[in-house]
Amino acid sequence: MSPMVLHPFLQDEAVEARAYQLEAVNACLSTSTLLVLPTGMGKTAVQWMAIAERLRTKEGRIILVAPTNALVDQQHRGLERVLAISDEDRVGRLTGATPPAKRKDEWALNRIIVATPQVVRNDAMKGTLDLSDITLLVVDEAHRATGNAAVAQLGDLLMAANPDALILGATASPGWNEAGVEEVCERLHLSGIHARGSTETMLQPYASNLEVEEIKVPVPQELKDLARPLEGWLGTIVQRERRLGHYVRSGTITVGGLNEAMRRAQAAITREERIAYRSAADIGVSIRLLTLSNLLVSQGVAAARESLSRMKSRAD
Repeated sequence: MSPMVLHPFLQDEAVEARAYQLEAVNACLSTSTLLVLPTGMGKTAVQWMAIAERLRTKEGRIILVAPTNALVDQQHRGLERVLAISDEDRVGRLTGATPPAKRKDEWALNRIIVATPQVVRNDAMKGTLDLSDITLLVVDEAHRATGNAAVAQLGDLLMAANPDALILGATASPGWNEAGVEEVCERLHLSGIHARGSTETMLQPYASNLEVEEIKVPVPQELKDLARPLEGWLGTIVQRERRLGHYVRSGTITVGGLNEAMRRAQAAITREERIAYRSAADIGVSIRLLTLSNLLVSQGVAAARESLSRMKSRAD
């Protein structure tokens, strides 16, 4: 039988004691860290142990953000199952589907909250959420913290409210180049990187028996229909920017590719290329189109409508 972790804030027999995970927890608790582990190697267990230890050693509250409603639900269920906490230290969940009026009470009632980045960003900026007593922010799928994404804004918001807070960013795919990884670390204020590969000695016994099953969740046709005009408009812009040499990545259009295109357009502006002014404006529109399209198919109409409202208020 495998040894199990014993901790006052974890249920008995809830978390297996794997050496590489315990090493990762130690690294993540020593400084704000980007945790990189292969898929299936237990990043979530590291998050659980870090949360438990922070509950033991620090007062204050903890936030875990995940990019979609489905992942918020999954993380919430996991924490409710493994944490050994009192009735007062509840685990709550918040998404864009939660009415703003109700969210204020939920922030006050729960010591640990699992939420989408948009909810945390919006409530912090509106004053509904006070980040000054947040001692740990866990960012699942941290590689998304780039460009204008909501999750990329959380590091600045938290550090402004509580410079002593700890941030743990977890991902299996930190980025395809060094610049991408550096951007994630900069945006989330991560000073350390803890990365382990599946071929390393401590991970090999667990990687050898790993079976990956891909489960595709169908997107409702109504959401696809709503997103289609946005995707068509986006495709038209990117096609033009490809001809101009600003958007150079092949395949699926990504925020990273659009940010690169924006930098190329801005460089062209400094060279006084007049056509680049239109490109910069169009690429800005395309970033918003991609954000809206992704929100529609991953989080639904409510999250997309809230994002549109923010865009309108900034334009006004």
